Amino acid sequence: MKTVYFFVAFMLVNPAGKLLANYPELWNNHQSDAVTVAFQPAQQRTPEEMAKHETGWMRKELTLTPEQVSKVDSINLVYANKLQALRQQYQGNHQELRSRRAELEIHKRTDLSLVLTPDQLQKYDDALAARREQRQNQRGN
Repeated sequence: MKTVYFFVAFMLVNPAGKLLANYPELWNNHQSDAVTVAFQPAQQRTPEEMAKHETGWMRKELTLTPEQVSKVDSINLVYANKLQALRQQYQGNHQELRSRRAELEIHKRTDLSLVLTPDQLQKYDDALAARREQRQNQRGN
């Protein structure tokens, strides 16, 4: 029976995260909150969770200094709150939300450029481009 349980748990942790989105009650019953947050769709996370997740990713991928982590975390929290407000304001209007979100990303990048080194900023830009491409491929656009 344990073999089946571990197989089911493995199936819940797939790279695309699709099963997790479909069965959050199963996932939440068997995993820690920290891991659950990492696999929740962004729309279900609080701004604090979104900022923490983004900062953790940036700390690892961009090798941030402790001072940078503190500043980046503050920036990420500000923009996570703004993004949540946009989602509420433009709920159901995906085209307008996408446009406003793009504007928000430009402002966020400007703020990050004051904290990150040129190399880190380039890595950040490359990673964002890769994320966009991956999302487009998943959507089939």
